Amino acid sequence: MDRHLYLIPGLFLEPAIAKRFQAEPPNKPREQLKRFTANCQIKVIGKLTGVRTRWLANTAWSNPEDIDVATVSACKVEG
Repeated sequence: MDRHLYLIPGLFLEPAIAKRFQAEPPNKPREQLKRFTANCQIKVIGKLTGVRTRWLANTAWSNPEDIDVATVSACKVEG
């Protein structure tokens, strides 16, 4: 969201997102999965400190940072 990282436990349990995710055939290679956008109401519930991230398996981990933890509701999926 606006290039801000949130940790959202249970994101794929949100009904609209779960339905979209389940629409993909099982065992489909990751590179063949269709991208989608989920527009949701978000509520920040806290902050987790010392989180390190990386976006590709062969890259370095980031420095530890504090990341907002949030819940979502009323999601609408596009794509």
